Amino acid sequence: MADAGAAKEKHGQDAQEEEDWKIQAEAFKNEGNEAFKTGKWKEAIEGYTRAIDIDPDNKVYFSNRSAAYLKLGDAKSKALKDAERCVELAPEWSKSFSRLGAAQHALGRFDGAVQTFKAGLAIDPNNAGLESSLAAAKEAQETDRRERWRQAAIERDIEEERLSKKDALKAKAKAEAAEAAEAKAAAAVEAGEGNASGDPLSSFFSEIQGEQKSVPAKKVERVLHDKYTNQDLGTPKEQMDRLLQHNYKWKNLNAFETLQLGQDATVEDIKQRYRKLSTLVHPDKRLDMPLARDAFEEVKKAYQLLLDEDRRKTMAATIDAVCTRVAKERQKKIDKGVALADLTKELGSEEAHKKKACMKEFATIELRRREIEKHRQAQKKREHSQEEAEKDAIRKSVEGEKAWAETERREKRVGGWRDFQKGGNKPKVQKTWKQEMASSSEKPKFGVVDAGDYKKDWK
Repeated sequence: MADAGAAKEKHGQDAQEEEDWKIQAEAFKNEGNEAFKTGKWKEAIEGYTRAIDIDPDNKVYFSNRSAAYLKLGDAKSKALKDAERCVELAPEWSKSFSRLGAAQHALGRFDGAVQTFKAGLAIDPNNAGLESSLAAAKEAQETDRRERWRQAAIERDIEEERLSKKDALKAKAKAEAAEAAEAKAAAAVEAGEGNASGDPLSSFFSEIQGEQKSVPAKKVERVLHDKYTNQDLGTPKEQMDRLLQHNYKWKNLNAFETLQLGQDATVEDIKQRYRKLSTLVHPDKRLDMPLARDAFEEVKKAYQLLLDEDRRKTMAATIDAVCTRVAKERQKKIDKGVALADLTKELGSEEAHKKKACMKEFATIELRRREIEKHRQAQKKREHSQEEAEKDAIRKSVEGEKAWAETERREKRVGGWRDFQKGGNKPKVQKTWKQEMASSSEKPKFGVVDAGDYKKDWK
């Protein structure tokens, strides 16, 4: 009975203590509320923080402090953190989602704010505050999207103007170079006419040399092909369908085919085609097409491949080799008597046959590359495992030696010292004269003999 009474008394004390700290936490919260009402945000935050220190699992305290942080203006990240903690503590409380959405809205995370407010409305569908907050977040989201589109359009216009000026300067330089070459050629011709009567053979050789020098000048001057400049690339939707067709990851391995260029395309052709295709499928311009980013990434990947001269040459050589092989196969069948109509029916047109063969060739190369990469990764993993095993063995060896050094060797040293203390040399004691003491009265006097003394040694 006494134990039961003591337990009951202790329980009552615990309940009283719990009631006391709850009252204290509420008092701090009320202080924060009063400061919040008067616009003293820092004092409000301090009051809520004290309440949280006493009761760190109270959703209301975190909700109130999140609101105070938002009012403070320069503590939006802290407001977001408190709101996330509030949602964690009370996932079924709609107000926690209201706080989280408000913090996300303040930080410019409009997409996240829209989703958060929708989650709060799923819990409390008739909450007018959440509905108005959701509408405001959607409006801000649309405004932000329009602003990003406007900025992207401005940047694109600036880039296009820069490129057009660059092209104009190049064209001007080429025109000036051509005029200079023509003037030089005219001067050479005049010089040749002046010497024609004296040395006709010299005039002939001068004319031949002039023609030979003019050929490479024409090749250098032609950096853009009209067939690519004037090529119709279709609509954005058509390009999207082409770039993201079924198995596009494999079909787009041929970068020339991805950019719709031939192997004779120059670097200027490649850059111009990249700009045109980017205008058609860029995600900032095609906001209504969710797959625009994937299509743009395919264009960008092909563009980067073709800008690398070595890889471009390798890719062009591969296509040429495949086309030559296809032409030989078709000619071989024709030589065997297969009619052209039957050959077309069996293998398709020569262009389609070459395209399909190139696609297979690039897919085979990619598969081989992946297999090599897989083996390389496996080898790297084995080497890493071996290194780890060797390190583990070394670590165990070191730990074993260390343990032996700390235990066995120490015990031997301590044991050796103990043995030395037991049987070893002891410190010498200086011999001095002892003080003579008076004999005990219990001892027998000199000359007195105990008659039974000899019996003491008997067993």
